[in-house]
Amino acid sequence: MTISGKRSERRFESSWRIAGLLYLAGGGGLLWYLRTRYFQRFALDIGTELAIVAVFLALGAVFVGFMIWFDVEQVVEFTCDESSFRFRKVRGQAETRALPEVAKVQEVRGRDFSVLGWEVVFLDGKEAFLGRGLPNAKAAADWLSSHRQP
Repeated sequence: MTISGKRSERRFESSWRIAGLLYLAGGGGLLWYLRTRYFQRFALDIGTELAIVAVFLALGAVFVGFMIWFDVEQVVEFTCDESSFRFRKVRGQAETRALPEVAKVQEVRGRDFSVLGWEVVFLDGKEAFLGRGLPNAKAAADWLSSHRQP
């Protein structure tokens, strides 16, 4: 039996663009709110307003950078068969692991207790994350969990 899945690169890249736009829109909206609500009493020069905009842009870039950094372990394509688990992460080359190398497979849940994906931990401590947006991720997680060595 072979299970495979591949997340489209376009969909993955578009999620980063959407996140960046949301952070920038949020920063701009907050600036607009502060300017109309609180800064009417105080006259700010253009340099101060530009500094505030620069801070919001920098915070947006930092948050997007953190999202990218945390997402490095996410698997974008995989194939799982009777003897091995082959996968490729967001940044990196394709890896092949034998099924006995899988130490643990666990669900990862969000704040609202919804399933975000499955974390696969190998005997050497390295990890891979199968997100719920990845086709056949649940089937692969169940397969790996049932074939791991106790």
